[in-house]
Amino acid sequence: MPENDYYFLMHLNNECAIVEFNPVTGNLVDFDVTDKTLMPMNGSSNLRDINNWWIHRPFPSTREDMKQVMKMAGAINPELYLIKNLALSMTDSYWICPVEESELRWEDVRLTNQSTIGKTRVPYHNRDSYDPNASLDGQMSKHWDLSQTPPVLVKRAMDYDSQQAVNEVFASLIHSRQPLAPEYVSYSAKRDPTQNKFLVSICNSFVEPGLEFLPAYELGCAQGVKELSDYDRYIKKWVDCGLDEDVVRKFLDYQTLTDFIISNVDRHLGNFGVLRDVNTLKFIKPAPIYDSGNSMFYTQLELDRFISKPEMLNRKIVSIYDSEEKMLNRVQNRNIVELDALPTKEETKDLYTSFGIPESKVDFITDAYQKKIEMVHEFQKGKSISMFSENKMKYKGTAIRWCSSPDDSDYSLTEDSITPGGGNGTIDYSHLLNAMQQETKDQDDLHIPSSDPEIDDNIDI
Repeated sequence: MPENDYYFLMHLNNECAIVEFNPVTGNLVDFDVTDKTLMPMNGSSNLRDINNWWIHRPFPSTREDMKQVMKMAGAINPELYLIKNLALSMTDSYWICPVEESELRWEDVRLTNQSTIGKTRVPYHNRDSYDPNASLDGQMSKHWDLSQTPPVLVKRAMDYDSQQAVNEVFASLIHSRQPLAPEYVSYSAKRDPTQNKFLVSICNSFVEPGLEFLPAYELGCAQGVKELSDYDRYIKKWVDCGLDEDVVRKFLDYQTLTDFIISNVDRHLGNFGVLRDVNTLKFIKPAPIYDSGNSMFYTQLELDRFISKPEMLNRKIVSIYDSEEKMLNRVQNRNIVELDALPTKEETKDLYTSFGIPESKVDFITDAYQKKIEMVHEFQKGKSISMFSENKMKYKGTAIRWCSSPDDSDYSLTEDSITPGGGNGTIDYSHLLNAMQQETKDQDDLHIPSSDPEIDDNIDI
């Protein structure tokens, strides 16, 4: 059994800990903290926390575009490939330094030095070349182009008619028109020059010089305040870290409402967060809104049928809660999104068709988008958005009546419009009310989703 490998865990040129890795698996075995204030996971010295940070730092093992790269590097898994590339990331200032190479400095290894790596797609590293994609999370094929300033992230949308790339452009359009929009990442899309049938989405890095990104799962939520909702506990944690409560609440309320409008199912705890100063560790502001590709019913295959509002609300999402209804229940500023400024149904259709999305799918997603706007309109007037209320609307004006079979030997249920004295038996709504109440209870009983940022599309930045 080979001995474990030892590295210094660094933040810029400051030592945080001595870490121990299994050289066969790349797993973090143990660590010895030297400066707790600099540790990842917002200064945690807990082995479980730091191991969670390490597990989520490399690209996912299922990503096809990195499998050959990893193989050529002689690494059997993403963790070992990450170690070969000193755990460097484009979004923060953490890295690992081999104990035997303690003379290495941040200025020698930082990824922004690698100005040619984006075009050449260097699959291996030496002392002067490290792969920025070793820590690039998310399931979509993607890479950093470091030949530009600021660096550019290129994501290839190979599935679902490349709709995810168009969704990013559409979300950017929405934010660009909103008077109260917080900072957001602006995306463009074009045909992939290497595979013309696919689209790529393109955006600049949102991490400004001197700042670094901490996703929400690294900060966690405030503990010991059981009287607060989970949504409010995340707000309190950010406020405790130094951010203004009004700024944080407006940011989350806006993000929640716009995610609802575009039916984004993937706002997990790695897909939003905060920016902090790399030198002072002071928290500066919420990170810009980014990564909205898993939206607008991008996986929908049944395009020839009507989708109802209750069906929309029944879809699972990955966020602080696992349903849109629960997220919206925590929004305080319902009017933070100006509905009149949203792209019209016609504009939306023109945008999606211009990128080659099939017309039948465009009709489906624009109809769903229009329904979402109608729901937010009612929400802003004070109505609650819930499975129960939408089911009541769905069944409003409908009676369930007993109809005897031809031989009068048994009975079946049919729907009929309400008419005085209609039906051959007593009209009984109790089973319908019970069914709707059960639907609501089922929603409430669902567990809170894990803060694991690998769920669904992982972290795309």
